[in-house]
Amino acid sequence: MKPTFSASSISTDAPHSHSQTTVSDRDLAERVARGAPDGALAYDQLYGRYAKDILAFLRSRLPFRTSAEDVAQEVWILVFQKLKKFDGSNFRAWLYEIARNRAIDDLRRVNRRKEVIAAPFGDIVAGDIDEDERLVALRDCLQQLDGPFIKTLISFRLDGFSVEDLAQQEQIQVATIYTRIDRAKRQLNECVQRKLS
Repeated sequence: MKPTFSASSISTDAPHSHSQTTVSDRDLAERVARGAPDGALAYDQLYGRYAKDILAFLRSRLPFRTSAEDVAQEVWILVFQKLKKFDGSNFRAWLYEIARNRAIDDLRRVNRRKEVIAAPFGDIVAGDIDEDERLVALRDCLQQLDGPFIKTLISFRLDGFSVEDLAQQEQIQVATIYTRIDRAKRQLNECVQRKLS
């Protein structure tokens, strides 16, 4: 989906196809950058020329279709915002550089999210199963399961409380905290295995 920009006096219903009288990418980019009266139409033409290719490029590099679609929208917003800095040399190369950099940023963000979930619970869901599937199942189980065992495990693994701190907060024996953690790990492992089977 293309980001929309207001251009009340300009019709953007023109078809987006290359013809023999096609305006160059450079000319279109300059019109958008300088805020020309036909700037919205020029932006539409650039979008029409490259949107499908950029989306295909991002889909080939990102693991999820929805991620590719989200990043594609971000790319087109960045293009609009950065066109004044475009040097006019090669619009297509400049556009793909923005798309590549946004894809890299998105992959880093995804990997950080995986680490936040996986690191504290890696021993629970170990196995030969695809890592992404395991993490999705783990996240779902953490949201689904409730009770004192899971709450204790989350406090211990995610919130960083020591066993002694938890025992003091709950006013119970340290051994009871260890028992709760062990039972929660079993519950979580069983839940993940059910989801993956």
